[in-house]
Amino acid sequence: MHIGETLALIITLFLALYGCAQLIRRICLWMVRCPDCADCWRLAIPRGGSSAAPLFRCLQAQAAWEESGGCSRTLVVLSEMSAEERCALENLLREAPAVTPVTVAELTTMIAERRLESQRKES
Repeated sequence: MHIGETLALIITLFLALYGCAQLIRRICLWMVRCPDCADCWRLAIPRGGSSAAPLFRCLQAQAAWEESGGCSRTLVVLSEMSAEERCALENLLREAPAVTPVTVAELTTMIAERRLESQRKES
C-alpha cells in the first residue's frame, strides 16, 4: 500500500465516523423533540463600537448556516447611539433578517410583551 492510499483510507474513515456521529445526533434530536416549539433567542453584546461589525458578520454567517429548529432570532444589544450610527448598523444587518439590533430599552419592552403573551395563553 502506498502512502497516498493510506492517507485516502484514513480520511475516508474519519469522514465515515463523522457521518455516523451526525446520524446519531439527528436521531437523538428527533427522539427528544418538543411537541410545542418555543421561541429561542440568542443574545449578543458587543464589547464596543469597533467590535460590532465583525460580530454582526459572524452572527450573520451563523444564522445562515443554522438548522431549522435552532434559535429563531439573534438579538444584538447595542448601547444608545445616534441615528446615523443606527442607520449604518441596520444597513449592515439588512442581509440577515434573523439578526436584530436592539437597545436595552427595546429589549426590556420585548421581554415584557412576551411575558404578557405567555400569561394570556396560560389564562
